[in-house]
Amino acid sequence: MMLHYRLFELTKGIRKRVVLKAIVGISITASYAAQAVLTARATAGIYARREWMDIVIIIVGIIAIIAVRALLLWANEAYAKKASIIVKNTLRQRLYGHLLKLGPGYLERNRTGKLQSTVVSGIEFLEAYLVYYVPHVLVTMIGAGVILGYIFSLNISIGLIILSAFLIALFGPRLWNKLMTKYGWSHWQAFAVLNAQFLDSMQGITTLKAFNASKRRGRELERDSRDLFQQTMNHLKISLLKTGIVGLATTSGSVFAIGLGALFVAKGELLLSQLFILLFLCREAFRPIDELNRYYHQGFMGITASNTIFALLDEVPEVIESKTPISIKSKEALPEILFNKVEFAYDKGLRPALGGVSFRIKSGETVALVGESGSGKSTVVNLLLRFFDPIKGEIIIGGHNIKEYTLEDLRSLMAVVSQETYLFHGTVEDNLRMAKPEATKEEIEKAARTANIHDFIMTLPEGYNTIVGERGVRFSGGERQRMAIARAVLKNAPILLLDEATSSVDTANEKMIQRGLEKLMMNRTTLVIAHRLSTIQNADRILVLKEGKVVEVGSHLELMKLTGTYAKLIHAQQEERCVQYA
Repeated sequence: MMLHYRLFELTKGIRKRVVLKAIVGISITASYAAQAVLTARATAGIYARREWMDIVIIIVGIIAIIAVRALLLWANEAYAKKASIIVKNTLRQRLYGHLLKLGPGYLERNRTGKLQSTVVSGIEFLEAYLVYYVPHVLVTMIGAGVILGYIFSLNISIGLIILSAFLIALFGPRLWNKLMTKYGWSHWQAFAVLNAQFLDSMQGITTLKAFNASKRRGRELERDSRDLFQQTMNHLKISLLKTGIVGLATTSGSVFAIGLGALFVAKGELLLSQLFILLFLCREAFRPIDELNRYYHQGFMGITASNTIFALLDEVPEVIESKTPISIKSKEALPEILFNKVEFAYDKGLRPALGGVSFRIKSGETVALVGESGSGKSTVVNLLLRFFDPIKGEIIIGGHNIKEYTLEDLRSLMAVVSQETYLFHGTVEDNLRMAKPEATKEEIEKAARTANIHDFIMTLPEGYNTIVGERGVRFSGGERQRMAIARAVLKNAPILLLDEATSSVDTANEKMIQRGLEKLMMNRTTLVIAHRLSTIQNADRILVLKEGKVVEVGSHLELMKLTGTYAKLIHAQQEERCVQYA
């Protein structure tokens, strides 16, 4: 028997259904036992040449029991499926909610394919354990216990044989539990790796084709598939061994019990009718343990997968919300942003990103943040959105430390247009409405016009109802960027964060996007992260980052006169453009 108390916690919300399923299961076991007793009496009656009407009555009783059991089996499965849906939905929501708390940092450290295996397949595997195995433990203990008690009432010696076989079948397989756990974990790991590799291959199929790497990747998938096959066979060997032990114990117990019963009949110590009852009832005494063993093997993958599920749930979020948050008085006011001696490093200090950064963005001001790749620009945005918290220092928005706001309230103050715009599979309207779920059709179209994307949308086959495809693959980079701008317009947040919003588009698209951005930046506190001169030269102020520190501050003209880091970046960019157009 295999009960995991932490797994049992997951039955919260369905425990009444688990108990009801156990009661129905006990009733089913009782119906099998009653059928066995009636069949034994009918057989004994035929052997003793009793009145045929007596036998017919017994047969009618058997038919009635079979009919009732059919209803019980239907109810049993109905309870199971309903409970299964509830527990899987609850657990998936819990995992999804926890993943949101863990934030992008956790997702960056873990493969998407493995997380998908945990959240999707792992929870599916738990169904057999939580919904079938757990309630059947009660069925086995109570149902089989009652049958054993009845057998003991017929003959103590035979009862001891059946009990011994029952205990061997119940506890004997535990001798191989450690090996089963080892192979089960290896099987789950191989499954998760293959799933992750396959997902990577599907997402990167264009790259694989372009570099003629498809066959090589195929060989890697074949290797991972063979590894999964080998781990499956290892797991299956132990599983079949345990099944064999159960089968040997139950069959041997029945044979010895019937043999001893026949001997007692020959000696006159047991009635022939009682022997017939034992003959049919022995099978029913072992039926619950056989079914428990079957559910055990079906649920074992779920138990193995639960290790990764609980490992995920045990992960402590890097960002903790305040227990006594303050409320935002007004989202219409343009808040000031202050970084005060902020220090931050990724990977527990192994990658210092910001070192004592201090700056102020006044209400309604546009500030550009420039610097070489890896200087810490995007880290500033990540900290503002509280994807991470600073190691030292504080970030203040609207006069309050951002830790004092709820994450939802804090992020409601900001609209983001990033370098990589993610479009979800769905319609154009669905993707725009993400910024403001309650937006009207007119508001959505107005936002699209502001972002210079409305005319393009209207050329699509179904306009705003056109499916964009997974990750927006049917749209160009410039079109996705304008969709992102439309989202930001629709959100109408007082703070605007532009993170390399035009870095991956061509000059023609850049001009169109720039016009959309200019409209968007009006009457907002704006932080612009960019390296293109056209994006940053009109900013009120420019902050230059180098190796995680602010090294220069000023307007475009002021910084060019300094002939420092900023001037070098601009000259390098101009030389690069000259080479491109030469």
